[in-house]
Formats: sequence, structure tokens, C-alpha cells
Amino acid sequence: GIGITAGNAIRPGANPDERTQLNRRQIHLAVNASLVRLKTSYIDLIQIHWPDRYVPLWGQQAYNPGKEFASNSFEEQVKAIGELIESGKVRFWGLSNETTYGVVHMAETAKRLGVPLPVSIQNDYSLVVRRFEYELAEACAPSHYNVGLLPYGLLAGGTLSGKYLDGQHPPRARHVLCPTFQPRYCAPPTMAAAAQYAAL
Repeated sequence: GIGITAGNAIRPGANPDERTQLNRRQIHLAVNASLVRLKTSYIDLIQIHWPDRYVPLWGQQAYNPGKEFASNSFEEQVKAIGELIESGKVRFWGLSNETTYGVVHMAETAKRLGVPLPVSIQNDYSLVVRRFEYELAEACAPSHYNVGLLPYGLLAGGTLSGKYLDGQHPPRARHVLCPTFQPRYCAPPTMAAAAQYAAL
């Protein structure tokens, strides 16, 4: 199958002065441009790469109401995805970097609008990032919304492979080339856990 993200990182055909967002027009633009690039008539799975609204991302834990901003409604996003499924351009849809609040609202909105439920969620998950288990697992369970986990970050950016242990700095490694990228994967607790796992 083919998977793409239709999210804030993709804005083909959008006005360069326009904020990238998950409104109907930009969702349709992203999918149509992907169909052209992929030279196909349909996409098996699209995923909303990250929520249109404010949520704590990239290792942030605490929700800060002061960071909220105006965003597109769940209804507009789900309706646009439903249109793409109805047209045959998309078969299934999913979420990514989403919270329990978002999963529940997306799924309940889909039910209300008669759109198929999301089938997947792609969130950070590993031996050192277990948030899915205590936050999202109940909502995503087969007995509730049946949203399958497609984990990313399974090796915590390579840290769990052991390649950064004992002060090692492999010259072409991600966290050597991009030391400020995904700092949660190189934080002292993660490094300590990696050392303990390596010792097993």
C-alpha cells in the first residue's frame, strides 16, 4: 500500500502567504498533488501528520492552554477526508501524533458524518516512550474505536541501538549530524535506560 501524510508539512498549490492548515481546500490539494506525484489513481492510506490545533508534541508532556490558537474544526477535516474516500481517491485514513482527545473527537465526528473511522495512528512509541500505553490504548482498542498503532521512533532515534553509549559519536549518526533534533531521545534518562537495556 501507499501511505502519505496530508498535514501541515504538505501544502502543494497553497498560497505561500497562507498558513498551512488542515482545511478542506488544503487537504484536497495535498491528496491531488500526491496522486500526481505517485502516478496513481488512489491512495491506500492517508494520515493527518499532526493535529491542526495546538497539542504538546515532540516529547512535550504538559498541555498549556495559553498556547491554543484558532484551528480548523474536526468536522471540516473529517468531511474533507470523507469526500476523498467517497470519490475513490483515498481508501483509508489515519492520524499521527494525536492525543486521546483528538482520537475520540475525530472518531465521533466520523460517526456523526457517516465517514469511515480512522484505521491507524502513527505515534512515537518505544521502550523509553510509552505514552501510547497509558494515554491512547483504551480509545484505540478493538473494543472501542479499533485504531491500529503504527509506531515510529522504535529505537528512540537510534539511541536504543547502543550506538551512542559510552560517549560514542558515530560520524554519520542522526544525533551527531542534527544534535538539536528530537532531544528527548538523547536526554539523560533515555541514555541511562539505553545503557540498562544494552546490559541485559
